[in-house]
Amino acid sequence: MTCLIEELDVSSDAAIEAFHTARNRAEEQDFAFHTSYSLPETIAMLRSSQHAARRVLRQARIGDAVVGVGAAMLPLLDNTATADVGIAVVPEARRQGVGRALLESLLSESRAADRTRAIAWLQWPYDGGRDGSTSPGMQFAAATGFHVSQLEVQRVLDLPVPIDVLDTLTAQAATHHAGYTFRTWTGAAPQEILPGYGRLIGAVETEAPTGEHVPEVEVWDEQRIREQEAELEQQGRTRITTLAVAPDGEPVGYTDLVHAATDGGRVYQWGTLVDRDHRGHRLGTALKVRTARAMQEAFPDAPYVRTWNAESNAPMIAVNDAMGFRPVGWAAELYRDL
Repeated sequence: MTCLIEELDVSSDAAIEAFHTARNRAEEQDFAFHTSYSLPETIAMLRSSQHAARRVLRQARIGDAVVGVGAAMLPLLDNTATADVGIAVVPEARRQGVGRALLESLLSESRAADRTRAIAWLQWPYDGGRDGSTSPGMQFAAATGFHVSQLEVQRVLDLPVPIDVLDTLTAQAATHHAGYTFRTWTGAAPQEILPGYGRLIGAVETEAPTGEHVPEVEVWDEQRIREQEAELEQQGRTRITTLAVAPDGEPVGYTDLVHAATDGGRVYQWGTLVDRDHRGHRLGTALKVRTARAMQEAFPDAPYVRTWNAESNAPMIAVNDAMGFRPVGWAAELYRDL
């Protein structure tokens, strides 16, 4: 039967539910620890307003069945030569040209928006091996011209972390950062710290190891931060953030964890960054331990935290190992010139 590629109607609850179901079915088939979303989270995400990017959404139908979905994010404030693309095809519809048709639709839209490079992200089980040769996603990526920029490892921290472990790590780190202070909050960021906080968020993608594809510093102005906060609230997600402040009052590091109430209470590590001039003071450990403590106090039934680190990011991996994270999967950032 003919595969029809259509734009997703985000005004339709039924259309979004079919999109959500196809995506989750496809990704669950390949990896138990895929980055899942509940239906309420998906609805809120796809209907959210944002000035920092334009979202392109496609679905593939065979007959009345949605058998594949695709999305492209086209940044508008920074990295305006790139498009972040992703597709998912349900198991029974694979190797029938559905994935290629979805991908070409997204790439065509990206070229029309003057994008010259596509970026993609794939995950597979840790026991599947570093090269991902058994991963259907990696096989498809290689066949469609994508190259590996860098490899990351997904790790999981089972919660709650024993209090004595957190106390020990806090005490060990404290002797290295006298004069620094920390500020933890839940939900919306305090207005007075937005400039420094936004600068830190924007630098994460360039300060962390970048691999073959080197992105630009991102622009996180007040509007972008507030739009993201509004989306999280609509999704039923709670973000807990800790900021490190230097003796002169300048924000120099942060980390944040996000609790997904409608998706099994899972917790996701988002960004972690310490400015280069302030590294070596165990601020990364202090930030992550404080935020983990606040998260498990607020959500004592949360099952685990997920995080991702580039293989080459030895300092952050050491912090995670000390906290008790264990590897569960590989992830690859991929790129293709258009």
